[in-house]
Amino acid sequence: MADIVVSFLLNNLPRLLEDEFKLLSGLEDKIISLTDELKFIDLFLKSSEGKRSNDFVKLLVSQIRDVAHQVEDVIDIYISNVTKHRNRNVFKKLLHFPPHVMELHDVNVLIEKIKSRIDEIYKNKERYGIGEGEFKSEEEVVVMESLRIVVYFTMH
Repeated sequence: MADIVVSFLLNNLPRLLEDEFKLLSGLEDKIISLTDELKFIDLFLKSSEGKRSNDFVKLLVSQIRDVAHQVEDVIDIYISNVTKHRNRNVFKKLLHFPPHVMELHDVNVLIEKIKSRIDEIYKNKERYGIGEGEFKSEEEVVVMESLRIVVYFTMH
């Protein structure tokens, strides 16, 4: 039985490692994209202050604020992990490589969940007819359109 498991791992390990490497090599770009997303979210939240006219808009703002906190958390986790790993000597880097990779994998999973949540918020905005007309300033219309564009490019 153990021979079958070991044989399976040996046969599939190169492909699994390659897949994990591809996943992690794009992580820095995803973090940059999330940072840009956070800037748009911040603009939206600042510009909508005091102009939230109905409960749908208030809920949308609340959900966007929650996502902003999640984005900040995942960026902090990533930066902390990378900084800690870079400050280690070669021996410690080798020793801590598997946990480092697992933490980066977890960051990637969190990013995918956040992207999914942003997409869900945007779909709910459209589904329930929360349009730019719900906001009182022209600047907010620009921010919402910018958010839509960022979400589109983040998801594709």
